Amino acid sequence: QSPRKKLADEYMCVSPSVSRRLPLVYHPHYSCSWPPKHRFPMSKFADLHAFLLTQPSVLATASWHQPELPPHAWVEAVHEREYYRAFLGSRLGDAEARRIGFREQLSRP
Repeated sequence: QSPRKKLADEYMCVSPSVSRRLPLVYHPHYSCSWPPKHRFPMSKFADLHAFLLTQPSVLATASWHQPELPPHAWVEAVHEREYYRAFLGSRLGDAEARRIGFREQLSRP
């Protein structure tokens, strides 16, 4: 068995003798209550999840996974630490919040 195949089997958490299931990832925090006309339709994640749960073929073949929050170090590896910490603390300036589309959603201290 190749190293890539072995890694894939371990990731899927199945042995070769077990039938594979389609891995689907969803977390309720993928969606938030943004205005319906917002430039990014955040509700699409919850809508897709709800739709997939009504599909017998998906229910029969899917394996759902709900991820945990990543460690701060992972996020800080791809974003500036100060920016990330300001985002978490709702301390982004108006220009930063507007640029990423969170202006209306961030609570101000």
